[in-house]
Amino acid sequence: MIPPEPFSVFVRGNVSPKGSKKGFVTTSKTGRQFVNIVDDNPKGLRAWEYAIRHVLQGAWPGPPLAGAVFVGLEFSFLRPPSVSAKKRPYPTVAPDGDKIERACWDALKGIAFRDDAQIVAWTGMKQYGEESGVKITIRPLEASYDLPPLSLPTQEPKALLGDGVDALVSLGMSRQEAQRVKAKDRPALIEALRTAGNNERKV
Repeated sequence: MIPPEPFSVFVRGNVSPKGSKKGFVTTSKTGRQFVNIVDDNPKGLRAWEYAIRHVLQGAWPGPPLAGAVFVGLEFSFLRPPSVSAKKRPYPTVAPDGDKIERACWDALKGIAFRDDAQIVAWTGMKQYGEESGVKITIRPLEASYDLPPLSLPTQEPKALLGDGVDALVSLGMSRQEAQRVKAKDRPALIEALRTAGNNERKV
């Protein structure tokens, strides 16, 4: 049974971000280069993803959705006693919005939808609240809500790639880490990170 109305649930817990992928290039004695990819996930991620899946498994009304879906995420954080509402009205500090969003999307996979590639529309926000957690809203997209296809170039213009730093940042590396990668190694690392990301989605 597909929920006819938007499905919403609040998951309490310590919000944890999805870690960045780190990559580094090593050279063998024969001169051959290898790209090594590792995940840098915080210790609390597993418990946070378990909390999301535990709540969803008990509340989701049917099998995973098969089509396009909308996902809305409203994250709440406890305000530190030393930080007043006037001084910091919004949680403009870590964790980053895209990283806590990725953790939720991965936890929802297999319960609310089959793959997070089905998410074609989404919203997200961080705010201070009375308890820590996330309000999750999920809605299947019917034909009347379908989004028009985007017209994208088949190849990325070199001007958009620039020196490769921005591309590495978009793939999960911090800017500082990306800048430390040698310019000549960046194209291979970009391709390796993209391949790793595509393989994760297929699992």
